[in-house]
Amino acid sequence: MQASIGRIVVAPLIAIAIGLGFGLSGVHMGVLFLMAASPTAAASYVMAKAMGGNDVLAANILAFTTVVGMFGMAIGAAILRGLGLM
Repeated sequence: MQASIGRIVVAPLIAIAIGLGFGLSGVHMGVLFLMAASPTAAASYVMAKAMGGNDVLAANILAFTTVVGMFGMAIGAAILRGLGLM
């Protein structure tokens, strides 16, 4: 759960803070947010399985971040737009 929340909530917040620090706005801030809030890559499951890792955990993280990421990206983009940052 920590990895999923980190990917969906923490990473975009840190990316936005860094973007503000660099003075980004408009489409640049939107692209930065969407890249940071995107779901976990599907290749992570294949990589975990090939390396003998916990492939079930990787699959669960992938599924959770994909489903929740859709809502997280929409809500985050609406908030950024409402604040005039995007």
